[in-house]
Amino acid sequence: MRRPAQITLCALLALSASGCAQLEQFSSLLSADAIPGTDSIAAGLREALRKGTEKAVNDLARPGGFSGSRSIGLPSSLQGPADKLRKIGFAAHVDKFEGLLNTAAEKATPAAASIFAKAISSLTLDDVNGILHGGPTAATDYLRKSSLAEVRAAVLPVIRSQLEQVGAVADFNNLRAKYNALPLVTPIKAGPDDYVAERSCDAIFASLAAMETDIRSNPAARTSELLRKVFAMQDKK
Repeated sequence: MRRPAQITLCALLALSASGCAQLEQFSSLLSADAIPGTDSIAAGLREALRKGTEKAVNDLARPGGFSGSRSIGLPSSLQGPADKLRKIGFAAHVDKFEGLLNTAAEKATPAAASIFAKAISSLTLDDVNGILHGGPTAATDYLRKSSLAEVRAAVLPVIRSQLEQVGAVADFNNLRAKYNALPLVTPIKAGPDDYVAERSCDAIFASLAAMETDIRSNPAARTSELLRKVFAMQDKK
């Protein structure tokens, strides 16, 4: 196996801090004479991806996981109506509704974990090779291609249930009715659950891509002596 591929494997094994233990298992593979077998490479990559997806899901599922840059605001088609509602005294209602959207996304995110686990266990040798020699988000791209539809299908009913439980659907219907009653507006027909499901999936894969890109390219993200040593050789090329 060529040295760049070994380095890439190390990067993937460090998708999260908890992946460092797996790096030590591969230290012998990085010696000048050792040539890792295909089974070892695939097993290491699967473990790295499992750790990385667990971290991404857990980060988003915690309270406040969908906040800041990850926050789910109203869809662009509703921004105009929301601004009008804020101006006529319903700003608190709009803010409350946006908060409920993000809480529902947090509650739904764990549903993605088992789907990622299945996709990772199904990696073929071609998949492994493509990820090892691929671009800065090759692992994330693989998971998106293999899992997006299933992840969306899994989070949607959880989001729908959460929005109903906390009264977000009722709040949305109330806001929609108030807006639709205004003169000379185009009535709003869409509901909130499909939109939150789409944005939740976007956040999950964006989190995975950010972790993967960082560990492949950023020296500060290399969290073990082994990683620092291996990438120092690559940085000098």
